[in-house]
Amino acid sequence: MLDEPTTGMDAASRTGFYKLMRHYVNAHGRTVIMVTHGLEEAGAYLDNVISLERKEEEGWTCLVTNSCSAPFGPED
Repeated sequence: MLDEPTTGMDAASRTGFYKLMRHYVNAHGRTVIMVTHGLEEAGAYLDNVISLERKEEEGWTCLVTNSCSAPFGPED
């Protein structure tokens, strides 16, 4: 589980990191969960994307994914 692991890296280092994570998934059967704001760069290396949005005074909502269909956050 990684929280913005490429912060502070240059573009070449970020690409190398994403390739390394992809290798661990493909070659070693690992699961990598990563928080990132750089989907335009990381997207090519990802299997699943969960995009969350939070509006004022509301809970989190799952916007984009192929495995999520319910809102996140406290139930009303």
